Amino acid sequence: MGAATMLLYAGMIDDGADFYIADCPFSDFKAQLAYLIKKDFKLFPGLLLPIGDLILRFRDKYSIRNVSPISVIENIKHPILFIHSRKDDYILPTMTQELFEHAKGPKMLYLAENGRHAQSFNENPADYERVIDEFLEKYVGHALPVRM
Repeated sequence: MGAATMLLYAGMIDDGADFYIADCPFSDFKAQLAYLIKKDFKLFPGLLLPIGDLILRFRDKYSIRNVSPISVIENIKHPILFIHSRKDDYILPTMTQELFEHAKGPKMLYLAENGRHAQSFNENPADYERVIDEFLEKYVGHALPVRM
């Protein structure tokens, strides 16, 4: 949820960051929950999501539908590097592709060939670092001197 939270924050508040790197974000929490309920529990999310949303609104004072990076992605003006593993079956790579397509500012997309959820770096370290260097050189003016 870190990448999605970062995108939500960046899209709602101009925090002064020079750039963003979003590794395997979801585009919409409601859609993500619906996918996981169907995939993992083989249940129909149409009934569970409204109940869960009602509980969240009562207890925590927010709605599932407010956790939607896709709804604020167009507000981000600083460069964004979107990263996702093609084989991720926890958060589908199509969500990152959707965010990339809707982003209006400078952007790059890297879909790693290997790895599942949050494993793009672990399974593709050389390509991962190369893409980050390319992104930083293109949008920030220099690559990071320290390797991950």
